[in-house]
Amino acid sequence: MLKFAKKVAHVARLSRCSSRCAIKRFAHSKVESLDKAFLKDDMPTYVAHLPPVSQYGGQTVITLLYADTGIGQRACKHLKSLIEISKLPITFENVPISRSSATVAGEDYYSLLRNRTAVYLDLELDTESLQKRYQLNRQLDLFACIAKFKSHPGYNCKRTNVNIWSYSQNNVGDYAKLEYEPVKGVVETLRITTVEKLSQFLRFAFGEALKNGRRKITIGHKADMLPKSDGLFLELAQRIHQEEYECLELNDMKINTMARNIVMNPEKFDVICSQSGYGRIINAAISAVCGGASLFSCVDLGERFAVFKPLEMKLALSDCREISPYGVVRLCIELLCYLGKEDCAKLIALELSDVMCRGIKTEEFGGKDRPDFVICSIVNNLQCHFA
Repeated sequence: MLKFAKKVAHVARLSRCSSRCAIKRFAHSKVESLDKAFLKDDMPTYVAHLPPVSQYGGQTVITLLYADTGIGQRACKHLKSLIEISKLPITFENVPISRSSATVAGEDYYSLLRNRTAVYLDLELDTESLQKRYQLNRQLDLFACIAKFKSHPGYNCKRTNVNIWSYSQNNVGDYAKLEYEPVKGVVETLRITTVEKLSQFLRFAFGEALKNGRRKITIGHKADMLPKSDGLFLELAQRIHQEEYECLELNDMKINTMARNIVMNPEKFDVICSQSGYGRIINAAISAVCGGASLFSCVDLGERFAVFKPLEMKLALSDCREISPYGVVRLCIELLCYLGKEDCAKLIALELSDVMCRGIKTEEFGGKDRPDFVICSIVNNLQCHFA
């Protein structure tokens, strides 16, 4: 009887210990005790019930998230002028991202639930702004970031034959934001991902590459240093390729080697796939070879939601004083393609190429033209098509 009582007491102590650890480990906010501090954010969620897509009077509504500064307002003006001249049934729901209490908490999230698609124009680099972007990715499960690069002579490009699409995982792994301090002065960061999330991203990237006529995919990884996480990513990529996408050519390359080859031999690459922590490095390297991040845009994409933004905003470049007009035009082109308006997107892309060939450049690329003049030149040319 005494032995049984001791066993019961021992099990009770273990139960109390495990429950205390579980409470600290899975708390949704920072939990502090005498010697421990835990910080955990939610893993990507799945929105089970969605309201119908907003369409008022046949108009497609897009959420427009922008900084309540002169930079954000000018970028909005550029985007709206391109959409208005195209005479498409698209309207914007303006949601200013304000640092004051004037902005309704969660307004950006609920607007995206209604509209499914958003444009994010902001160059703020403070901690609050960056955390808001990451939180939006997790809340809406925007699992992939897509950036398309093509060099254009005369715009600081180092190589003239670059045409690369970059797919990077967006909201798990390094961006899961799981960290804690078991003892004072020691911090542990957990990089958590799952087979389900990796497979979802890889199947999406392979499928998009095949659909868009791309034939060669290179997997960026550090499987030699991280055999469990990056090794799993590489193994799943090879398995999915062998079972479902044998028509594509699949290669793999270490991230350090990939960065060097992007600079020295960018023509080797067609499509690049990488996990979250490496995507920003790869996109920064490719954009530098092609003339700079201000020439391009990107999209954070999920199964049901999409957020378009200039690439310089995604990379959080601190030396930008203005959102580039070229990035806004590229953003508009990608947005129209996503909405199924490919014909209009092709016309805008044609006029952008014409303006760049005529040497209409901002100061960043050695010209003297203002961003407004670049947009006005494109709009004036488009009037002939949409009159």
